[in-house]
Amino acid sequence: MTHNITRGELMDYLKFIEMLPQQYENWGEDSVKPCSDKFQEVLDRVQGTTTANLMQLINLAVSCLEPGEIYCEIGTYQGSSLIGALLDQGDRHAYGVDNFSEWDESSESYETLIENLTQFKVLDRVEFYNEDFERFLLDLRDRQPTPKVGVYFYDCAYDYRSQLIGLLFMKNFLADRALVIVNNGHWKTVQQAQKDFIAAHPECQAIAELSTVVGEATFGNGIQVLSWTRSSNHRYAAASEQNRDRQPVG
Repeated sequence: MTHNITRGELMDYLKFIEMLPQQYENWGEDSVKPCSDKFQEVLDRVQGTTTANLMQLINLAVSCLEPGEIYCEIGTYQGSSLIGALLDQGDRHAYGVDNFSEWDESSESYETLIENLTQFKVLDRVEFYNEDFERFLLDLRDRQPTPKVGVYFYDCAYDYRSQLIGLLFMKNFLADRALVIVNNGHWKTVQQAQKDFIAAHPECQAIAELSTVVGEATFGNGIQVLSWTRSSNHRYAAASEQNRDRQPVG
């Protein structure tokens, strides 16, 4: 089992990076598990594909949100990871997105999601969108004021295009300092999409890789954690470029 965490030069994520190992027993081993049993208790009552370890990681990330920032989750299924994110985070709010219409004509899973969110008393802090994630991200452009997503968890299609679109469309709504958490990190398509996005965006860095050995329910299909830092220099460069483009030629 590989637990590679790089501190780098980003002090913005020092709290998350330093606190992460402290949330687990047997950190760095195949038997790693959260110190708290509360996430497993959720999984005992809610059907899902996530793990208690991942729920703990996301919950910690959400606890590091700045005031006014939102947690956004693409791919909620029946709500286990969404509940894990908001558990004991009474002042945090979330967007949840899943397209049940593609595979659940009876709406049973959607109804179960709402029941689960209600059961764990987080429904009033979730704006849920039952639609394609690309449509959701496109529609965010019309929101006023522009949302500030401080933690973004993508747990949807793992083909290369979907992965890259999920990053490219979301980048405009990420807070100046944000964490991006991507599931299915063992897939080559997921890894390549992240590498290409990072290569094109100096604001983004890979800061954690949490893998899982076969047969162990630790971090699912592997988790990648990226940092996003939109510095004043990046904003100034972007504004200068736009102004230059507007200047008449000749």
